[in-house]
Amino acid sequence: MDMNETVTAILAYGGICDHCLGRFFGKRSFGLSNDERGRGLRISHALATNIPYKKDAGSCWVCGNFFDNIPLWADRVVEAVKDLEFSTLLVGCRVPPLIAENEEMVWSDLSLADPEPFKSEVNREVGKAVSARTGKVVDFKKPDVVIILDALGGNVEVQVNSVFFYGRYQKFERGIPQTHWDCRECRGRGCEKCNFTGAQYLDSVEEL
Repeated sequence: MDMNETVTAILAYGGICDHCLGRFFGKRSFGLSNDERGRGLRISHALATNIPYKKDAGSCWVCGNFFDNIPLWADRVVEAVKDLEFSTLLVGCRVPPLIAENEEMVWSDLSLADPEPFKSEVNREVGKAVSARTGKVVDFKKPDVVIILDALGGNVEVQVNSVFFYGRYQKFERGIPQTHWDCRECRGRGCEKCNFTGAQYLDSVEEL
């Protein structure tokens, strides 16, 4: 099948949004969002078949109009991370089984060679929206924060990656132990000899 025949076959399944239509050809061309790609395919199909152009259907059988709620998901993420200090982030999602089955059925039935998974588009579009709202940068390798969208339950989970500090110190003064020492006389309870501090030495490296 050529591209127009493939689009005709996809439209025959039922109403579909531009995001999902474009995503079935998501690895074709560059510089286009799937929404733009789907709109272009719909226009091209109308011209090739000489039928009236119709915008995407009110209800998408593939995703259930999930992409209409990208701003809402971005707002949920911003609310979930508002008390955290971080510079980079990464968005992931759990795909509802029905959506995965819907798109995989079309891939298989029509032997599509260039589709992009629902999960990839959701991660990218929500990530872009959150980045625009927060000024934080998306990092695919070592993000400070990972946000998981539960697309079925409507929840947002936040995973904060641990930060490790490494350092070296030089000790230029004698008489400062590495760790805290209890007073030898009172065993840390406090006495006249330790001036009731409970410490053998006033300072230690771990307490600096």
